[in-house]
Amino acid sequence: MVSQPAGVMSNKNKTVYIGLSGGVDSAVSAAVLRDAGYNVIAVFIKTWAPEGYPCPTEDDKRESMRVAAHLRIPWIEVDGEDAYKKHVATYMLNEYAAGRTPNPDVFCNTTVKFGVFYEIAMAKGADFIATGHYAQMVQNEMHAGVDVSKDQTYFLWNVPHAKLVKTMFPIGNIPKTKVRELAKKYKLPNAERPDSQGVCFLGPIDMKAFIIDMLKPKKGNVLNTEGKIIGEHDGAIIYTLGERHGFRVTGHEKPLFIVDKDTENNTITVSENPKDEKFTKDLYINSENWLPERPVDTEVIDAVFRYHGEKYPVTLSKDNKIVFQNESITAAAGQSVVFYLGTQCLGGGIISYSK
Repeated sequence: MVSQPAGVMSNKNKTVYIGLSGGVDSAVSAAVLRDAGYNVIAVFIKTWAPEGYPCPTEDDKRESMRVAAHLRIPWIEVDGEDAYKKHVATYMLNEYAAGRTPNPDVFCNTTVKFGVFYEIAMAKGADFIATGHYAQMVQNEMHAGVDVSKDQTYFLWNVPHAKLVKTMFPIGNIPKTKVRELAKKYKLPNAERPDSQGVCFLGPIDMKAFIIDMLKPKKGNVLNTEGKIIGEHDGAIIYTLGERHGFRVTGHEKPLFIVDKDTENNTITVSENPKDEKFTKDLYINSENWLPERPVDTEVIDAVFRYHGEKYPVTLSKDNKIVFQNESITAAAGQSVVFYLGTQCLGGGIISYSK
């Protein structure tokens, strides 16, 4: 038996439904919960994959079943295929088609893991659910996992607070290296399995190739900051601000960064300066979610615009404008921005260029 981490609540003889994906993180989480005395039910979530793309579901399902059998805990499968297709894949493609840059992992968590899975678990009598995310619930607040390199609170900002307080993150305060050690101590059959990469449930697909295949964008012009055509790109919808690859220009030796894009005219604008002031935009948030309360507009908090990205001190005005305290950036519309106060994740929203 392995000692109980702080990410596991003290209640005994309670029923916990854990999302058992087939990966080592959820497998160790299940083992920790079992040894802590919980009635653990393993749940594998079946999701959708586009036709013609490799689907990791069967391999993941087999690993999930092997882990559950090894731990001698019940295993069930729930169908998240429709929810994933509608709220993750279709949403993602619609956002790209509209010229925005979505984060599919955020909406996978919200609508599948903390949507379909959560609702089914509760309907079946669960006291809690659990996942293998690197995050912590401390006195009903969500905090970053202790392993900063693996912290996943950025992807959890949109989960309703009422669901988070019913969630356990058993490995949230364990470093990844220790998780691997625990997997070996438990003799888990997937102890050596590599970590999953890429889009939630779809795996390591080439996102640009996927968008091109699904949406069939047309090639367009690359412009310099004066509006002169200097090259060609594969479709404005596949690019995001700050990128420096994937388009073709002539006569430029220095790196060029995308500072603007116009999906209506199918152009992107590039500059040697990734923060060209000529293209600076005011940033607002919409579709916000708070864990549990919105910070007051005078409070300086940290804004993070991409997974493991830099923290920018900001305030959030009453009309949801992001007010930078020091250096500002122009992030892509549709991206998630997540707010922190120290290690506490306060919530977040979707970036917009208007109120």
